[in-house]
Amino acid sequence: MAKQRLVFDFLKTSSDIREGEITEEERRQYEQVIPIPYEPKRNNRFRITLPEIFELEPWLIKSASRPKISLNETGYDVKPFWIKFNDPIGPSTTQKLWEISLGLTQDVEYLEDIRENGFEMVLEMLDPVGTVVERWVMSGVRILDMDFGDLDYTVDELSECGMRVKPENISLIF
Repeated sequence: MAKQRLVFDFLKTSSDIREGEITEEERRQYEQVIPIPYEPKRNNRFRITLPEIFELEPWLIKSASRPKISLNETGYDVKPFWIKFNDPIGPSTTQKLWEISLGLTQDVEYLEDIRENGFEMVLEMLDPVGTVVERWVMSGVRILDMDFGDLDYTVDELSECGMRVKPENISLIF
């Protein structure tokens, strides 16, 4: 809320600076909130939305890649990619991925549609204030592999786990 107020307070023209109505410090704060017209997309500004039934919140996702395709005579083939998750003690991402893998390999009714048709997921790139600037909609997504992470006494990094997915169809909305 404070950032929104800051934005509205400083929506003034550059002539306001010359006339002394806002200070140089206020102008710098304003520029930190409002993206400049040539702002590049950044790899750390993204959000992935998975089916609610998976119970994997977007904040758990550590890394992913945008879709990759291979061109051929009839169009393109979508390549599989990994989604890596941070694995907190609670809620345990490993436990959630394990439950998903059991549900997809055993006859669990609530995952029957996903097992047969895949699922839909959305990958969004964000600007500095969280506005969506690129949206990929992927359907027919199937989970190919799960990786429950490596362990190593010599490092002090967060535990991670992941799943490799392959969409059947992709659309770049904007």
